[in-house]
Order: sequence, then C-alpha cells, then structure tokens
Amino acid sequence: MFVQSMDFKEFESLLGKDVSSANQVLLAEGFECKKKSRDLYSVFDRDKWFYGMPYNMISITPDENKMVKGVIIHFNSIIDHSFYDAFVLDYGNPETIQVFDGYDSIGEWTKDDPNHKVRKTTYKLKEGKFEDDPLFMFWNKNGYQVKTLTKHKQNISLISFSIVPK
Repeated sequence: MFVQSMDFKEFESLLGKDVSSANQVLLAEGFECKKKSRDLYSVFDRDKWFYGMPYNMISITPDENKMVKGVIIHFNSIIDHSFYDAFVLDYGNPETIQVFDGYDSIGEWTKDDPNHKVRKTTYKLKEGKFEDDPLFMFWNKNGYQVKTLTKHKQNISLISFSIVPK
C-alpha cells in the first residue's frame, strides 16, 4: 500500500504502478489533476513540500501499457544545500555531479535563406561537487534512477524518478 501522509515523498514507490492507481494516491494526497494527455499526467498543488522545498507540479509519465515509468517534481527554486544534505541522507551520495564547463557555438548561413543564421551550441560539462552549482546530479538505485536538473539562471529545478530501462 502507498504512504498516506500529507508530506508524501516516496515518489519512487509510484514507479511500475498502474497510472490510475498513482493518480488515486496523488488525489488522496490533496493534488488536483489539471491536465491529462496520452503521454503526460500533470498534478498541481501549491502547498506541498519535498525535503524542505516547496513544489508546484508533479508530472507522471506512463509507458505504452499505462504503467508509471517516470515521476518528475517541478520546483520554482534552486535545490539548496539543506535540501541536498537531507536528500543524501535518504538516497546516498550521487553517482555523478555534472557542472557547466563552457560551450562551443558554431554559426552557419543556410542555403535557402541567406538572412537566416543557424547556430549549433554544444554545452561542456565536467565532474564537480554540489558547491559548484551543478546542472545535473544522478543516483542509480535498485531498479530506478534519480536525476536532478537545476537551471540556475531560470531559478527552477526538476527531480525525476524513473525506471531504469532493461
């Protein structure tokens, strides 16, 4: 059975479950389902907390059999050190912390429209530590993976729990 508390934080327990069961759990937790589509179920709430950080949206991604293959928590702030420390207590240290290390940008004129310029940008990443303002962090757990994406300039963070493909 799923955890039935107002501070639900075991999102990995939804992985592999039927989407309708996961939806029922989230509705029981006080979320309101705002959008349903074939590939994405979004559940919004403004008063939820995850490891001390408020979040405003959860996305559930089903597979072709309508089983939950991913859960994404959307934050309107950057993952801070107190969140990271508490998260590490439960999930351990991340396997990797990737930080921005510059980018390469190449621009070319298109053949069809000489007034339109196309630019390809490749971002460089390197291994770092939390104090280096990571872009990505990854945890490989038993049967699932946890990933964070932190967009510092946009002041948003995402944490995803997903089933590891076989």
